[in-house]
Parts: sequence; C-alpha cells; structure tokens
Amino acid sequence: MCRKIMTQPAPAHRPTLYESLEALPEGVTGKILNGRLHTQPRPAIPHAIAGSVLGAELVGPFQKGEGGPSGWWIIDKPEIHFVRDVEVAVPDLAGWRRERIPYPPEDQRCEVVPDWV
Repeated sequence: MCRKIMTQPAPAHRPTLYESLEALPEGVTGKILNGRLHTQPRPAIPHAIAGSVLGAELVGPFQKGEGGPSGWWIIDKPEIHFVRDVEVAVPDLAGWRRERIPYPPEDQRCEVVPDWV
C-alpha cells in the first residue's frame, strides 16, 4: 500500500520594510515612520534647486568655517536610521555638530540623530 504525503509549500519570503524601501522604483522616494513605508514621487526640479542652493549657503560658514562658526557636517539627503531599519527618513538637508559625530559614516546610513534638519 502506497501512502501519499501532503506537504505544505514553504512560505514565500516577505521583504522587510527596509528591503521594500531599497526596492522602490526609480523616481520614487520613501521613508519608514511608525512602522510603515511612506512613498512619494521624487521632488520636482525647483524643489531640488532650492535644496541645493540652501546646502551651498550652509556648507561655507558651517562646514568649512568661511565667515561662520564651522564645526558642522551639512549633508544633502542623508539616510537617517532613528531605530535600526524601523524608523528611516531622508531629509533634504541635515546637520550634525562635529563634537557629536567627528566623522560622517562611510556607508549610506547614519544612526546618530542630527542636530538640525
């Protein structure tokens, strides 16, 4: 007598929120807040120009010390992880005092909350 054994198929891989964030299509940005992935289209060119101009204005005095206090890292679109892969945001600009973060991270993520956004 031959018995047929029924097996359950292996569960499909369910991507983590961070994997879903990384897999967003070109032209879409996202952030993970309160355990949810929020997406939106990339900013329009006027928005990007405004951010670039503001960043250029801030880097001279605050990062380089040209006519200003120095002592800051001003970073354009940093990936900030407030809680590892659970709360992730990418603001247009953020700044950290160098006394808190002597060197910026070498990869794309920063796990130190900025002093200024």
